[in-house]
Amino acid sequence: MRIPCVLLLCALGLPAAEAVDDTKILAASYALEAAGAYGQAAAVLAVIDDGNDDLLLIRRAWLCHRQGDEAGAIALYEAAAAHLPGALEPRLGQLTGWVAQARWPETERTARQVLRLDPGNVTGTHWLGEALLAQGKAVEAAATADRWAERYPLDATAAELQGRARQAAGDAAGAKAAWRRLQRLDPGNAAAAAGLR
Repeated sequence: MRIPCVLLLCALGLPAAEAVDDTKILAASYALEAAGAYGQAAAVLAVIDDGNDDLLLIRRAWLCHRQGDEAGAIALYEAAAAHLPGALEPRLGQLTGWVAQARWPETERTARQVLRLDPGNVTGTHWLGEALLAQGKAVEAAATADRWAERYPLDATAAELQGRARQAAGDAAGAKAAWRRLQRLDPGNAAAAAGLR
């Protein structure tokens, strides 16, 4: 059940009739989020949100995600990305939504946008590799994982993706090498143990 913003403001001890301090509204929104009241955390923002504030677009998108409304989150992140064409934050948020819905072509497209803005971005690289692998593009996924593992040789997640991608691409020797590296990085890793059997 949604509580009207005026009632929320009053319940939080904020004046509903006076000019409202944006920082107090944001603080109230964060407090509501911390309490798990994601819908209320979003609703209280209506007092200061005219739909054109990039920070509030991203905040509202995050709260949609927390409520499980991935479509709403993606739409708001897309609006923020249109306002902020060089920003990573809205695109990384979009990745969260696409991945949650297992929408791999969209994940691939958005991960590539992230990597155009920041070629070394770990999150973009990870999800590009996962999206390629999920779409059956194992050779390209392996190449992505190889670049990631080369850039970050101590990243166990890169080694794990590298092992899965090389295995899916039919490169048994490359997969074994990745699984051995993963086992060195994370000795108890179940995926490494299974890959080396």
